Amino acid sequence: MSDRETREAAWTILRDRKGMVGAGHRAAVEWASAYVDSGRGPLAYGVIVTLSVAQMAEVRAWTVEVMADNAKHRGRGMKHEPPRGETEFDVKLRGFAAELAVATETGLAWNRELLSEHYRLGHRHKHPDVGANVEVRNHRRPDGQLAVYDNDPPQRIVTSVTGVGPTFVIRGWIRARDARVGPGEHVRDGLRWYVDQATLHPLPLPEDA
Repeated sequence: MSDRETREAAWTILRDRKGMVGAGHRAAVEWASAYVDSGRGPLAYGVIVTLSVAQMAEVRAWTVEVMADNAKHRGRGMKHEPPRGETEFDVKLRGFAAELAVATETGLAWNRELLSEHYRLGHRHKHPDVGANVEVRNHRRPDGQLAVYDNDPPQRIVTSVTGVGPTFVIRGWIRARDARVGPGEHVRDGLRWYVDQATLHPLPLPEDA
C-alpha cells in the first residue's frame, strides 16, 4: 500500500469515528495501515490513546518496582516465554502502559498495587486493573486476540488494548463470562479463552466499570 493510499484509507475509515480524528495524522495513518494490512480479518475500530512522556516515565518506574517485588517471590514470573524480541520487562511495561491508557481514556482510576500474599498463595482473584471492575489485556499486534482466563470474575469487564506504547488502540471489551465459550486452552495454572476483536463491544465501558 502506498503512502497516499494509506492516508486516504485512514481518513475514509476515521472520518466519522468519534474520538479518532483528533488523535493526530500520524496515529491515524498508522492505525489505518494496520487495519487495511491485517491478514486475520477485520479489526475492531477502537479508540487511539497516546500517553505523554511523563505518563510513560511513571509506567517505567512502576514496572521496575513490580519486577523488584516479584524477584523476592520465586515462581511469580510470566506464565509463558516473552514474545520474540521482547523481555519480561518489555511485556510488563506495555501491559501497565495499556492499563494507564484505558484509565486515561475513561477517567477511571489506575489501580497500581503489588500482588498480595493472598494471591501468591494460590487465591488467584486480584483487584481490577482499572476502576471498580475493569481488567486490561494487551497484545502488541494490531490484530491480536483478547485472552480471558478462568480466574477472571464472571462480571469482570475485560478490555482489549493493542500496541506497544506510547500509542495504543482500545479495541473493545467483553464480560469474562461471555468469553468463556467452549473447553478453553490449558495453560500453566488454569484455562484461557481467545476472543476475536469482532466479538468485542465498543467503548464506552458499562456503568459498573
